[in-house]
Amino acid sequence: MNQLARLMFAAALVSTAAVARGDGAAPVAPPVAPSRPAYPPTPKGDVTYEMHGEAIADPYRWLEDSDAKDVVTWDVAQRALLRARLDAFPERAAWKVKIDAELDLPSPRGLPRFEGGREWWMERPAGANLGVLHAKNDVGSGDVGSGEAKVILDPNSWTKDGTAGMRGWHPSPDGKWLAYFRDAKGDERSTVFLHDLVTGKDDAFKLTRMKHASFAWAPDSKGFFYSRQPDPESVPGGEAEYHTRVHYHPMGGMILDDELIYGTGRPAIESKYVFRSSDDRHVFLGRGMPYGPQDFFEITTDAEGRHRVTPILVGVPAQTNIDTLGDEFVLLTDLEAPRKRLMIATRDEVGDPKKWRTLVPQGLGVIQEFSIADGRVVIHVRENVVSKLLVVPLDGTGPTEVPLASEGTVGG
Repeated sequence: MNQLARLMFAAALVSTAAVARGDGAAPVAPPVAPSRPAYPPTPKGDVTYEMHGEAIADPYRWLEDSDAKDVVTWDVAQRALLRARLDAFPERAAWKVKIDAELDLPSPRGLPRFEGGREWWMERPAGANLGVLHAKNDVGSGDVGSGEAKVILDPNSWTKDGTAGMRGWHPSPDGKWLAYFRDAKGDERSTVFLHDLVTGKDDAFKLTRMKHASFAWAPDSKGFFYSRQPDPESVPGGEAEYHTRVHYHPMGGMILDDELIYGTGRPAIESKYVFRSSDDRHVFLGRGMPYGPQDFFEITTDAEGRHRVTPILVGVPAQTNIDTLGDEFVLLTDLEAPRKRLMIATRDEVGDPKKWRTLVPQGLGVIQEFSIADGRVVIHVRENVVSKLLVVPLDGTGPTEVPLASEGTVGG
């Protein structure tokens, strides 16, 4: 007899025993499942697109336009159905109060970032839907007596229903500006805003079409680089989600005049992104096909003020991440090392893997990531689902493990 049969048999015995005792206990009728509701109609469109030579049907593409009249009408009907079903439960209000009390606790303070002379972190207060961005002047910045924490941006105040969120934020190196990505209702098509850290107000600047985009301030804070989806009219029909291009925007300039740095003539689905080195001295451009090797370039400025893309690491068949430490490049790569290894090279050597020098060879665990701080390299290694943090010296003496509170995984 299987477990379900045993339970059913036991329940039958209990019911029979109750009746036999004459204690008036009658068998309880099983609950009746609610009838299937009449769902709002969801019509199918005839949208198709081609991927690897195959025609892929996407009949519900029309639902991606959250501002379209048909989508708004459909959403209102769906919400009305949901409310009618949930609100019918008599104990729902009491359960809601209990659950809200458990879930509306404040979140722990997020890991700090130190940029633009300030310490930055996210923290969600009790009862809030979204995290709030805080900052205070870095003790080492020379601003005496200015270490008081201050709320910089509170996404909870942007809309009444709490559906506007912040996807990312980037302080300028000179500490005067904060660029932040803002979305609506979870839409991946973000908009970049500029927040004046002196006045505490947003600038009129808005940069749209920033779905899956990247952003990097120039080292002198006079402008920034960004990757962006193209104007739909500049690419073939149905390809506005592709053809990412990299631009430079000077502070105070017009978006229409932004310099095109890279992207023209490249494959439609190639990813392109920009990022700064950890010491804020360099801006890099990465490119690559989905799940394929990555190439890296440095964006430099010539004597006439025009930007140039200088190859750093191109054509190496591996997944590689790069950063700089002084005048050398640090590379985390799976080249000839599926669990990855940490390498170092000069500018003259970095383009030739045969000239790379080993900082940390491939081990039993997978090197997940690395960071450079205060002239030292810290790596995160995960082995058998357990994380280790190691500080790697540059003198070849071998890494030193950082003691952790307990076994587990780390992130940040």
